[in-house]
Amino acid sequence: MKKILLITILSLSLTFAIVEIGLRIRERGREIYIPRYLHKHSHIAYNKYYQADFLPNTIFSLHRINNLGFKGDDIQESKPENTVRIAFLGGSTTLGTSVDYNNNWPGLIKTRIEADSLFPGKKTEILNLAIMGQTSTISLLKFQLKVIEYSPDIAVFYHGWNDMSTWLTIPDIKADYSNFSISPLKEYRESTFYKIFTDALNKLFEKSLFYLKVRAKLIENYNYRKQIRISKKIMKNMISENEIKRKNAGIKIVMKNIANLAGICQHRKITLFVCTFKSLLKRDPVVQEYLSKTTAPCPDVSFEIINRFMEELNENIRVYCTENNINLIDVEKKFPSRRDCFTDIIHFSAKGEEKMSSIVYDKIKNSFKKKAEAGY
Repeated sequence: MKKILLITILSLSLTFAIVEIGLRIRERGREIYIPRYLHKHSHIAYNKYYQADFLPNTIFSLHRINNLGFKGDDIQESKPENTVRIAFLGGSTTLGTSVDYNNNWPGLIKTRIEADSLFPGKKTEILNLAIMGQTSTISLLKFQLKVIEYSPDIAVFYHGWNDMSTWLTIPDIKADYSNFSISPLKEYRESTFYKIFTDALNKLFEKSLFYLKVRAKLIENYNYRKQIRISKKIMKNMISENEIKRKNAGIKIVMKNIANLAGICQHRKITLFVCTFKSLLKRDPVVQEYLSKTTAPCPDVSFEIINRFMEELNENIRVYCTENNINLIDVEKKFPSRRDCFTDIIHFSAKGEEKMSSIVYDKIKNSFKKKAEAGY
């Protein structure tokens, strides 16, 4: 028995050593990426007001975070003379998940503006408020508490998916989304699961690349898997009455946020553009075949339910903008339902980022040309 135990320990130790050596050889000469929950200089900071912020002056994956905590080039806090600032409110679809900061659609709009000299003699600066998973409520709070002081001249609103999928999958969701203001790491540390990784174990293996990567992966997956279990339970037990109630609540919140944003922009003389939301959820057979082979951002949510609710939300946005004389960019109708424009069902590929920038820029250009012709 002792001999078997000794052989087992030696075998595990040898396996661990081989994997560790292999990882170090593979990572040699490259910056070692340790996910945000383990990194001392995390690129995400959680707060009690609006869920999360990027930490200034950080770089991760394809994202460069500037001195103010936005994806993009560094800019001054006080707006220089002869400068036009454009604020973009959105989630990961506005952040740009598959391209660098110059080639997401907000960055490409800046390039188009400068190439066309849309604002002669003026420099264009981007304030990209987007962060992964961000809802319209969080964007509105961030806009009021953080971005207003940077004096934006234009605001572009592109939300929908995160709001609707959240209302369909999160139990006891609060209207201000304060459920998300707690750091996932804090919740993780309070769980029984965390007790496996004691301080002694961490100190023992703190220099092991293999241990750090495994532990980081477990931590990052913890909240996601927990949420998936809850979401599936909700979807399984959801009855039509509750479904409609949640849908109506989600749409109501988004429309209130748009109304509040419109009021702020009107008061501060900021030109507002509101977009309908585009997803690759059409009932086209070719698209449906593609969806069956791809990984969805929210695999726990019924495509049919989300699609139906998104269509209703988009129609509400169209009606509201028309009735209140707000600049509407009907992305849902203008953007092609083509697989090569998406990396999944909502995130744009490089080609999609280009197309999105073209649609939004054309509306901005036409709006300001009309203003110029009218003598504003």
